[in-house]
Amino acid sequence: MANAGFFNVDRADRKLLLTTVGIVILLVFAAHAITIWGEFVYLDLYNLTELRNTRDWNLFWSDLMLNSLVSPLNEPLVKVSLAIDVLSMGIRSPGVFHAINMLIHLANALLLYFLVRRLGKHADLKTRLSLEPDLVAFASAAIFACHPLACGAISYISARSALLVVFNYLLSLHLFISGFLARDIKNALFLYLFSYLFVLFGIWSGTQAVTIPGAFIALALLLKPRKTSFKSWVMDRPFEFFAQLLVALAVPLVLLLNFTPLVGTGFGLTTLPLDQYLATQFKVLFTYTLRCFLVPYGLSLDPPFALASSMADPLSLAGLAVVLTACFFAYRLRNSIIPCFALILFVLSLIPSCFVPHPEYVSITRIYFTMGTLTILSGYYLARFSVMKPTSALAACVVILLALTGLSNYRNWQWHKDIRLWQSALSMNPESKRSLSMYAWALEFGGSMEDGFKIASEAYKKDKDNVILDLILGTYLVADKRYEEAYKYFDEGVKLAEKKNLSQEILFKLYSGYAEAAMKTGRFDSAFKYAEKALRIQKTAKLLHIEGVCYLSKDNPHGAFMKLQESYLLDKFNPDLTEPLTRAALGCGTKQLQDLAYNMSKQAYKVHGSEPRMALLRSYAALETGRLGEALKFIKLYLSSQKPSAESYYLLYGINKKAGKEKEAELFLKMALAADPNIRKEMRLYLNREVVKPQASKKPQQIEPKPKNQL
Repeated sequence: MANAGFFNVDRADRKLLLTTVGIVILLVFAAHAITIWGEFVYLDLYNLTELRNTRDWNLFWSDLMLNSLVSPLNEPLVKVSLAIDVLSMGIRSPGVFHAINMLIHLANALLLYFLVRRLGKHADLKTRLSLEPDLVAFASAAIFACHPLACGAISYISARSALLVVFNYLLSLHLFISGFLARDIKNALFLYLFSYLFVLFGIWSGTQAVTIPGAFIALALLLKPRKTSFKSWVMDRPFEFFAQLLVALAVPLVLLLNFTPLVGTGFGLTTLPLDQYLATQFKVLFTYTLRCFLVPYGLSLDPPFALASSMADPLSLAGLAVVLTACFFAYRLRNSIIPCFALILFVLSLIPSCFVPHPEYVSITRIYFTMGTLTILSGYYLARFSVMKPTSALAACVVILLALTGLSNYRNWQWHKDIRLWQSALSMNPESKRSLSMYAWALEFGGSMEDGFKIASEAYKKDKDNVILDLILGTYLVADKRYEEAYKYFDEGVKLAEKKNLSQEILFKLYSGYAEAAMKTGRFDSAFKYAEKALRIQKTAKLLHIEGVCYLSKDNPHGAFMKLQESYLLDKFNPDLTEPLTRAALGCGTKQLQDLAYNMSKQAYKVHGSEPRMALLRSYAALETGRLGEALKFIKLYLSSQKPSAESYYLLYGINKKAGKEKEAELFLKMALAADPNIRKEMRLYLNREVVKPQASKKPQQIEPKPKNQL
């Protein structure tokens, strides 16, 4: 049959094409437009923190390019797309990110429509089976457009990898078909080149794209003329088939050899051994993916009947039977290109992620592609049914699409907030310890800290080995300034997380909380150690702040100033940063930094003037810039409400020494050292500036009236 181009449209078909495509577009907006008003949920803010904190974009792009070559399966193209969103619109509103996700899903629905349509025209369905290719394509794309299983990939910004994988997968298939069926060798090579370019883009988006070359081979075999045998078809084009086979085998083997899977939705979960993980994936396929595709209700990140201990589990065997059945019918239907190719894509969608243990057990990103393959199969047989009973098929199609659209809106509404998301998961699986802990996590980090703390406290009594609960309890206690108690929970949580080899996201939160609790309790060595560990995962202003304070405690003002200045560049509105940055600048002893510190001390006094230690900071900065009168004034202000401290004695020593009163200075130095023997290490005094004499107030000049004749 003649090749039907990507958008090849006969005039007679134009009206039907425009109508069906228009309905698909409307279904996407009707089912998923609600996501534009959604918030950042689950790990969205964590995954966007690196982009939000980026100041040197040239360095970011160069590092990303290097990473795309060294670790191509770590989704560099996803970071590129999110970075473009950040640079275009900023990060204040999640609506932009959700809108882009929805538009990529719309593009995928249209690509799927035209792929099925092309295959239908190539197989000449209209002549052979009285099937209109546009209707087969419409039925497939319409279900795909509004099915609730797509909601996770659209509503969850961090799941953009699923959308980009399918986009590049489908586009590369279109280009491959055009190249494979091209009559001119130059056009064929050009199209092949671009098809593999999008294979590369797909690999940069997610692991499922490594199976695209395998899909090329299957498609090349299925595109044979009906009267030609498979053997003669392959022998006619041996070089092309050999090259495709070589790439299809080499790409997965090379890329997956040292691949470390990303966490996905496995926050706080332990990576299972291969046998348990494989059994769990087959079980999830049967009990969740297929169930939710056929009856799309009860969608969850933590569904019941998901975890399996071994392949002896009957539900895992049922999932394996589904895969084997798909392989069997793909072979039986090898002369029917659409259902056969849909079944092949279904099996390919489970590879390689299914066989590479991930921290997640139920993956919303991998399910998106699997669901797309099932919609092609469903659309084909729904169109076949319409030939026999057009009225019944039309009614069934309307009911199905309306039901799917309504359920998608309901699921997207659950994705609107973390609390709703995990509340629905807990209602689906009330016995799940993970759902309970994640619900408490959503409450705590969603603004209801007190409620989250109460639920976590009760859950902790029965589940002391739950790292999420340690994180929740420690975070709440830090916010409540109960740092000693928080330190114990973070210490326990870090040990458990490292023992279980949990994901980077949870380690980052634990290390960050541990560092803060350690700093607040004076354990500066531990604070620095875990702040450094957290910074290796992700750079934040708070962690740099903690490191700066730790450097100050070690009498390293230069190191402290560098870290605190870097923290200031990331978060200029942090009021807690001014005091340590001022002390670090004064500790460096240079004139430029002393003047900077003096101005910062005034700013700190405006913000925290009610706190007595701010008067000491003002006195310190005034003394080091030679303003003795001002330094003495703030010492007196401090002593009017507080008992003398080592710092106040030490500042009085500096004031008297600078004023030339050696005996008084010596007395105050002894008093300071008696109160704190380490005061000289904790607070450097350079006294290297000339004393600034107070300016005498000038009398205003009198202006004598001028004679009238001079007016």
